[in-house]
Amino acid sequence: MQVLKKIVKYIKKNIHNFLVNKVDFFLMRFFYFFNRVFVRKKTHSKKNIMVLIYHLRNGGAERVASNLCDELAKKYNVILVTCEEKNDNDYSCGVERIVVDEMRAKYFKLFDTVNQIKSIKKKYHITHTISFTAQMNYLNVMSRVRDTTIISIRNYISLAENDNTPKNIYMNKISIKYADKIIVVSKVLGNDLIDNYGAKENRIYPIYNFVDKEKIDKFLKEKDNIILSRNTVITVGRLNNQKGHINLIRSFKYVVDKIGDARLIILGQGPLEDKIKNEIKKLRLEKNVELLGYEKNPYLYMKNSSLFVLSSFYEGMPNVILEAMYCGLPIISTDCKSGPREIIAPTSDLNCEIAKVSLDEYGILVPVLKDKSCEKIMGDAIIKMLKDSKLRDNYSRKSKKRIKDFSKDKMIDNWNKVLD
Repeated sequence: MQVLKKIVKYIKKNIHNFLVNKVDFFLMRFFYFFNRVFVRKKTHSKKNIMVLIYHLRNGGAERVASNLCDELAKKYNVILVTCEEKNDNDYSCGVERIVVDEMRAKYFKLFDTVNQIKSIKKKYHITHTISFTAQMNYLNVMSRVRDTTIISIRNYISLAENDNTPKNIYMNKISIKYADKIIVVSKVLGNDLIDNYGAKENRIYPIYNFVDKEKIDKFLKEKDNIILSRNTVITVGRLNNQKGHINLIRSFKYVVDKIGDARLIILGQGPLEDKIKNEIKKLRLEKNVELLGYEKNPYLYMKNSSLFVLSSFYEGMPNVILEAMYCGLPIISTDCKSGPREIIAPTSDLNCEIAKVSLDEYGILVPVLKDKSCEKIMGDAIIKMLKDSKLRDNYSRKSKKRIKDFSKDKMIDNWNKVLD
């Protein structure tokens, strides 16, 4: 009887939540179309920009949002709007910050948050709103008043786990359909939106991430007490399924069998930390693989390492490869969609898929680590790079050359063109 009561309670709760969410979405759609029909844009002598993101810590989108706020503020009036308060792990940002309380309303939370954002847009006479991540892109489009809505897609959402929930699929479709402009961080990502989400090509603007050399240089000038062995490999990223850390550790087993003092450093934190630790113990790699957690200054570790490796199953445009290149590291990356190929082999066919190691213009690409054979290919590539000092030095020079194509001035100029 108790089990039956629990089942009935569970069904009632889920039906209730389903209906509330449906009404929530309906209300936002109604007022969105009302604004489109009856509210007209006003012209202002100076652009007023809102940057909209959930929080400002521990991620590529967050780092880009922080840098973008500071750069755009040199020319425009800029405010930052988040759903979470500032904390010690936030990226620095010098513009005014406003926090909206998305948990304020028990029912119709999205509708309530939209109204808060809409009020801010009216108060600050916002002319352009730039948003990051699926939920914030949706809130941006739905809170449209007189502003130009610009959404930023930074991941290959056809593959991304977080974007494949029913809620996020709906939000992405609506955002992509109704946004005035869509910023994508790679050309392949733009093609994905056109092919799978019905995006209009004339609304898509590819803008690569830029590397903030001044900020990285400040970190590199900090006191350096880090001493790493010659055969140290580094990777940086959130500890989740997307980044493929467990598969990389399996690849590194092949490396250790050939190079006994090889060391892999993993910087990052996330939900798979315990599983990754268990895999390290299982393969008896405790002396060779080290999880160091989140590091506010990963660049000193990069500077002192011999090689950077990316093992992701999918990306958008991985900032961390660009940052590693700036630090002069040779690069090995999975040929995942999207981003790595556009950085490492820009003149190649961006849609091709490889089945073996590929020594390309600015680094080495390997197949996505989907099985043992691919994991061995990654291991062999790492061994080759560690053992061949000429190859390593060559790709180190190529990294320093390639990173010039991702200068701040070039990318901010592209953002200014979109805003104009």
